[in-house]
Amino acid sequence: MSVNNEVIKICNDYFETYLKERNFEKLLQFLNQDFKGIGTGEDEFSKDSYNSMRLFKRDIEQAPSESPVQVSRVRSRCSKHFISHRVLYRRL
Repeated sequence: MSVNNEVIKICNDYFETYLKERNFEKLLQFLNQDFKGIGTGEDEFSKDSYNSMRLFKRDIEQAPSESPVQVSRVRSRCSKHFISHRVLYRRL
C-alpha cells in the first residue's frame, strides 16, 4: 500500500469514527498525547491533549447525529526526518 493510500485509509477511519459513528471512546485511538486543537467555536482552542479531548467529547455530546465527509485530496511531503501529510476533506 502506498503512503498516500495508507494516509487516506487512516483519515477515512478517523472521519468515520468521529463524524459518522460519533464514538468518543473509539476516537481516542487516533489522538496523540501531545494533541492540541482549534475548533470552529469561540471557546474551542486547546493547548493540551486533556482539553482537546474534552472538546471532542463535548462536540459529540452536543451534536450526536452523523455528519459524513469524504477525503478529497492528500498531499505528502517527505524529508530526512519526517513525513508530513495535508489532508483535505469535504462534508457530504
